[in-house]
Amino acid sequence: MSPSASGPSAIAITLGDRLLKEAQNRPHIQPNADDVLAAFAKAGGGVATKKQGLAATYKANFCEGGTTGDGSVTVSVCEYADDDSAKTGLAALQSIYPAKQANHALRKDTVLTTLRLKDGPDAQALESKLLAAYAAL
Repeated sequence: MSPSASGPSAIAITLGDRLLKEAQNRPHIQPNADDVLAAFAKAGGGVATKKQGLAATYKANFCEGGTTGDGSVTVSVCEYADDDSAKTGLAALQSIYPAKQANHALRKDTVLTTLRLKDGPDAQALESKLLAAYAAL
């Protein structure tokens, strides 16, 4: 099937199908991405709009994240089927986003990536608060 000039491309359909499949096949883990993002909201760092990312990029089963309401920190939480898969995913994330650009934290079967979009003590304090809330889960 070739895409028409007015219709969606085959790539967009394939990506949408892939995201749907990842969302439908999330591992049954605790805490999951929703739990982590809820903890961030309670800690004062809620994301304005949650968005699903392509988990396959990070060797994950499912990824979700967004940018904090103040626009200072972007977060991504990836879910894995088990500890070993999460460790492999952490290594992949570290190679894609080096430490000087992003922070990565492993907790049970999830990996959190944070990236400060703004400089300054407020953004740094918020990122630290989010990392602490994640570690406490």
